[in-house]
Amino acid sequence: MILLLAACSAPDDSLTWVNAYEVLVANSDTNVLDLRLMTTNTGVLSGMGHARGEVGRRKESSIRLGYDAMPVEVEVLEGGLRVGPDYIERNDEGWQVRFREGSELDGYRDLRMAIKGSGFEVPPQELEGWTHHVLDPLGTVSGALMAGGRQRFLKGPAVVMHRYGDAPPALDGQVRQAIYALDRDLSVGVDQVGGDVVGWALIDGELHTGEPVLTREERHITADFQPELPLIIQVLDRAPRVVEDPLENLTSIERHLVEAGPGAPIRTVSGGLAQIQWKDQLLTAPALTLQVEYE
Repeated sequence: MILLLAACSAPDDSLTWVNAYEVLVANSDTNVLDLRLMTTNTGVLSGMGHARGEVGRRKESSIRLGYDAMPVEVEVLEGGLRVGPDYIERNDEGWQVRFREGSELDGYRDLRMAIKGSGFEVPPQELEGWTHHVLDPLGTVSGALMAGGRQRFLKGPAVVMHRYGDAPPALDGQVRQAIYALDRDLSVGVDQVGGDVVGWALIDGELHTGEPVLTREERHITADFQPELPLIIQVLDRAPRVVEDPLENLTSIERHLVEAGPGAPIRTVSGGLAQIQWKDQLLTAPALTLQVEYE
């Protein structure tokens, strides 16, 4: 099997190369959107693409979107990625995102949205073989989702991330946990993988960065930026919640490879409410939490 993977690998990329974009949205109707597009050499064929979308709703079941593309259907764009009919692409205003799935038999699902950029980006966290880059901590989403014969409007703040390299944390089974407080003029985020953490605060039109201490107690997650920044944020998990089954769309060979490693990564994204203590101010904002653990 290793020889097969090596034969399929692109000459300039390692077998473990991953190039992924993530968009997380706190929609104005309290729904949450978790959108990801990636190309990777870790599957059966080098350069395959995967698009995954989860729309979590408070009182209804989640809406799922997904597409797996052969290498000929994948295009690495300048500032984006195309996976079959799905893509994220950077433009002068920010980003365009499109997911189109389904057929006449099971119904079309069509997500189209524009993300207006904030003009801020968090300096990339560069580790050995892996880079985590927050391209925009506070984009502004406008768009629509057609699903089940209904149109749902998309509007709210978003965080846009680019994660890439030949040493993805999943290879070592490193747990990832993150919190994002997103409001019209405010973004506070903490993203921790293993012992490495990147944190930022976009408040009052200024971007600050730090390495906070992140702790979890039952449904509460707290990030303490002190003494670097006079900032403490606590997030309470609440509905909606979306959980991805990573093995659902894999072939039997790919499932075997995943199960032979650290285990299947279970990705959970939840809505939340953040309380933010910034200097002498006490603020509240809608929030998202993200956790990747292994079975």
